[in-house]
Amino acid sequence: MAIRDLNRLTITNLQLQGQGTSSMLYYLWNWKAKVAKDTTIVYEDGQTAQKKFELFKNIPKISKLTAKKNIASSMQYHKLGSVNSYTDLWKAVGLTNEGIEQDSEARVSIYQETFVGFEKQTAEDGTVTYKFVGLFTIGPDKGDAATFGYDKDLFPDLLSIEGSDNSPRLTLFQVPWDKRRIRYNAEEEAYQYQVSELSWENCWIWITLTSLPMIRQQQTMRPVSEQSDSLNPISQLITSYIRAIPSLSLSMVHLKN
Repeated sequence: MAIRDLNRLTITNLQLQGQGTSSMLYYLWNWKAKVAKDTTIVYEDGQTAQKKFELFKNIPKISKLTAKKNIASSMQYHKLGSVNSYTDLWKAVGLTNEGIEQDSEARVSIYQETFVGFEKQTAEDGTVTYKFVGLFTIGPDKGDAATFGYDKDLFPDLLSIEGSDNSPRLTLFQVPWDKRRIRYNAEEEAYQYQVSELSWENCWIWITLTSLPMIRQQQTMRPVSEQSDSLNPISQLITSYIRAIPSLSLSMVHLKN
């Protein structure tokens, strides 16, 4: 990445939380941050921003950020290599979607670059020191809609789903879409796959759901195949969506997970 593609800016009062399940076992947990109402964004030239900020000049402005600690995987291969290259390949072969058609800088995979991390520490006497905490790859979070070109105003019927974890077989598209073994659990707010007679695992959770009928209260714990079509348009939409996904798009879901 050329230095000109990186903006210099100071962001204060980002909402910070841990990111990832396996990374909870790291010496330092991965970080995830999002813009809040009291977040202040100031660029090097003194300009300010709200709600979204431009971290990299070659991708859309973002509101959600992830910092991967990269203990379990190589940053050069996983985040800087294969994931970034996926969008390059996708665009090089001429593929497109609604999001990219309205913003050519939008992507179909996340984008991260290497950063050196320091933690600011303030002693009781007011002395400030900065502790080196290692290398990170930082970029837009996989749940940042703007990165993928989706704007709720432009796409009021947007439906976004996310794998609840990397391991479920339905999340990884390793099993067929079998209605007899799939149900929607309203309490968990997730689609579940039946792995044994008495065991179900969460596979998909919602990121964004706009303008679609909010009928989850009417859905029961019955398998999808037993639910009335008139009461379950969301499952119909998901089913038709899965059938329409080409093999190349399946790889994208694996990378984003």
